[in-house]
Amino acid sequence: MENVEKLAAALVKAQAKMMIAKKETENTSFKSKYADLGSVWSACHSVLSENDIAVVQSPVFMDGKFFLRTTLLHSSGQSISGDYLIKPTKEDPQAYGSAYTYARRYSLAAMVGVISEDDDGNLASTPAETKPEHQKPVPAAKKNDGKTLISNPFVITKLSDKTGETNGKPWAKVSCQDEAGAWYTTFDEKIAGDLKSAKKSGVQVVLDYQTKGDWNTIIKVEVYPEASF
Repeated sequence: MENVEKLAAALVKAQAKMMIAKKETENTSFKSKYADLGSVWSACHSVLSENDIAVVQSPVFMDGKFFLRTTLLHSSGQSISGDYLIKPTKEDPQAYGSAYTYARRYSLAAMVGVISEDDDGNLASTPAETKPEHQKPVPAAKKNDGKTLISNPFVITKLSDKTGETNGKPWAKVSCQDEAGAWYTTFDEKIAGDLKSAKKSGVQVVLDYQTKGDWNTIIKVEVYPEASF
């Protein structure tokens, strides 16, 4: 990595005053709220500017694929960048617009350290794991055991709904499969209901999940937001 000591020092100061992104945009499909791109930007742009940091987000084309490149620029000329793969489910302008909006939101939050209001704690009450049949791990997850990851937007192709009993305690498990064949699982009733609604309506979803080996446990379900350009 190139010398970024001045940028790093400025970012440390900015993060000390950074706000939490507020969930103010209505998710009509699941009757919930999420922090949209504007909310993430509002949480960070003032303190970034105060510390001479600018943000540039632009599309790039590499190896036959589209990426969003997010760059933090410091007045010293130092910079750091990160790329996010753009993977729309359809080849049309609306799908690409939505994909770029989503990528901008998550990339910006990840690069500067913005977090959103959240009350997810489903893992703490998850029953004993029962591995679903033919579960296929997400490749990137193998390198990030124990960390919360974010899936690309996808339409649920298969849904598995099973019940059982472990040590005398009943459980209900719902697993969904993405278009690449990866399985994600939850024992949480609300998340299970959201998955079923998404499968029925055919809308795109984004999952926050944690992985242990080849087990992908869903933390949160979010309907893929519409483009906001």
